[in-house]
Amino acid sequence: MTCIACKQLEHILYTNIIHHFEDHLILNDKQHGFRSGRSCETQLAGLVDDLARTLDNRGRTDVCIMDFSKAFDTVPHQRHLLKLDHLGIRSHIKRWIAGFLTKRQQRVVLDGQSSSTSPVTSGVPQGTVLGPLLFLAYINDLPDQLISNIRLFADDVILYRPINTPEDTDILQNDINSLHNWEKTWQMKFNISKCFIMNVTHQRKFVPHEYHLGDSILQVVSNHPYLGVNLSNNLSWASHINQTVNKANSVLGLLKRNLWNCSSRTKEIAYKTIVRPRLDYCSSVWDPYQKVHQDSLEKVQRRAARFVTKEYRHTCSVTEMLQNLGWETLQDRREKSRLLTLFKETHNITPSNITRHIDKESSLKPRTRQSHELNYKVTRPNKDCYKYSLYPRTIIKWNGLPAAAKSAPNVATFKLIVDNISKTVSVGVNSSH
Repeated sequence: MTCIACKQLEHILYTNIIHHFEDHLILNDKQHGFRSGRSCETQLAGLVDDLARTLDNRGRTDVCIMDFSKAFDTVPHQRHLLKLDHLGIRSHIKRWIAGFLTKRQQRVVLDGQSSSTSPVTSGVPQGTVLGPLLFLAYINDLPDQLISNIRLFADDVILYRPINTPEDTDILQNDINSLHNWEKTWQMKFNISKCFIMNVTHQRKFVPHEYHLGDSILQVVSNHPYLGVNLSNNLSWASHINQTVNKANSVLGLLKRNLWNCSSRTKEIAYKTIVRPRLDYCSSVWDPYQKVHQDSLEKVQRRAARFVTKEYRHTCSVTEMLQNLGWETLQDRREKSRLLTLFKETHNITPSNITRHIDKESSLKPRTRQSHELNYKVTRPNKDCYKYSLYPRTIIKWNGLPAAAKSAPNVATFKLIVDNISKTVSVGVNSSH
């Protein structure tokens, strides 16, 4: 069978298996990796909302960030086939997957010399169509015995619990113990050097609890990268924004050195393809409200505008350059991203956290010109970290959108309506000046 035929067969099997999993609600809802409608952004949106709500109530959340060691390479084949059978993957499909996993050889080639071949006894093949789905199936039962909150993104595990009493630390420790027992039973291993504890709180006086994974004490950190975003123990995004700006400036500098003689069109494509995505990545979650951070991000784009237009004179207006290029501000892009998140959650395109903010009494209130069945309850947070977080901040803007936007039939129509509103506001502002 040719490689092309193998890939086609993999796609056929993948489609049928994923339909089986979805029809029977088999895949754990806590898993956001390798699943349609789920992403790093949906994972982070729910996590940060949980943490910010606890902070707003002057509470503390202990977070355990965990990572498997060589996860895809260590999945034992026979145990994997046993789990597939339990999930309803049997008969011919199970036998095909058994051959797909086990009938593989490996060897080492160095300086033109190769070792003898040996059978591959564990792991799901990376770079294949089925590999990610098979891995999700293997770790699908990992959250089953846990009491605390858990979120999975492929092999990244984050376990957390609000700490109100000493008993809560015991419960979290018991859950860590359950994960340790799971890894021993199913022959996978957490990388202890990549497992940490973060105490997310604004409390100045508290006694941190010492958590263990097996015989190892988990190190306490004040900030840590998670899914490409730097989480801090006070939910300040200053560190993440500084890192983002530095990386974006570094890449922009690389473009300046290598594309200095290219056309403006080529430079613009390079900026939008390589630099701007770094500034936009998961920005709906960490969108800053402090002007110093907003300006720090905008300066990167302003430098890019000079690079694209080849205008470095101090007398040239960068604002005019941006208008001529048709680039909207990064702040506007982040606001649209936040609104798009609410639209997708409202219409069940992605998993929803916004249901927490449904105003259950709205149906009992008299209708006004500003009311709408898809409006959400405006909260009154105590702390800025929650007030300016994704949902409380965006709901105000969402409720002010026209009904046509909130009830748009699809994402493309919603984006078009919001873009037109943004252009109208921009023209009005420019006319007033």
